[in-house]
Amino acid sequence: MSASKLPKNEDARSPLKPRQYCFGPFTFHIPSQRLTGPDGPISLDERQAQLLKILLLASPDRVSKEALMQALWPDTIVSEWSLSKLVSETRKSLDDDGNNQSIIRTHRGKGFSISTDVTEVITAFNDTPADAVRSANRSAPAGKQRLFARPLGWLAAVLCCAALLLSYAIRQSDTLVKPFNSHPADTAHVTELMRQIQSQLLITKTAFRAQVNRRNQLGQHLQHRLPEFQSMSWEQRLIAAYPQLNQAETFLWEQIRAQTEGPLYKGNRALLTLIDGHPELLNTLPQFAPLRAHLEVWLAKYHKVFLQYPAMPIVYVGVEDGVPFPSDIDGAVDQWLSENDN
Repeated sequence: MSASKLPKNEDARSPLKPRQYCFGPFTFHIPSQRLTGPDGPISLDERQAQLLKILLLASPDRVSKEALMQALWPDTIVSEWSLSKLVSETRKSLDDDGNNQSIIRTHRGKGFSISTDVTEVITAFNDTPADAVRSANRSAPAGKQRLFARPLGWLAAVLCCAALLLSYAIRQSDTLVKPFNSHPADTAHVTELMRQIQSQLLITKTAFRAQVNRRNQLGQHLQHRLPEFQSMSWEQRLIAAYPQLNQAETFLWEQIRAQTEGPLYKGNRALLTLIDGHPELLNTLPQFAPLRAHLEVWLAKYHKVFLQYPAMPIVYVGVEDGVPFPSDIDGAVDQWLSENDN
């Protein structure tokens, strides 16, 4: 499967004009961006509909993450997490998820594609000769069948969609009747991710505790020498005291900053990379969503503030920022592994 640029506007003047797509048990109507499933219409917001349209138009090729973010957020700078979240929400509307990927497939680090067969239902413009229609039908790419909006064409479209629906139902029947944890391969995949998260959480917790010990030692020094700084937050206090530190205090200060620059930064970055790269984790534990929000703000503060101020030895993000660290995340991960890591 090759990478794909964004598809051209489907409304451009051409011999053929796609009207709707059948894929799995769903039909997507291009002009109205209306999605229909086995039980009737399915509600999509505008960005979800745009994502689905782009992937369907590009099928069977994948669309890169960069191209999708540029198309879906043309005037806004967003992170890959925003795209991963959008894909996850769209999958939910399609009864899909990041583990099964029966409709939307993730190509790690590369992009996304439609993972099931796609059938285009196409109308011909009035001035299009029949041989142009036949020629376009013969040149249709693998993975896309083209049908035409004539009486027999519509009948064929209905029969084709019905066949796809039946095939999809047969392939997915086992998945639909089993809970997530009954899939050994899926559980093994998530278990490995959870082990990595457990390891990174331990690294950052150990580094944070070591940093707090040094911070408290430095705070005791400053309490006696510079009591005017006591009412400040830790960040403000250490920055304000920096020009007046003696040799012993500077030694403690450098150890505190080293923990921020080293294991805390690397650990937080690794955790965010794991969650962003595997959005299915957000459906595994409820603590991962607030953890992700906390990490994103922490790393933004690290790059935009900490690195710009050499006198700043610590980066704290908490309740006052609206994204406190979920204190129960370690226990939740440990419990999940104890129940699933057999």
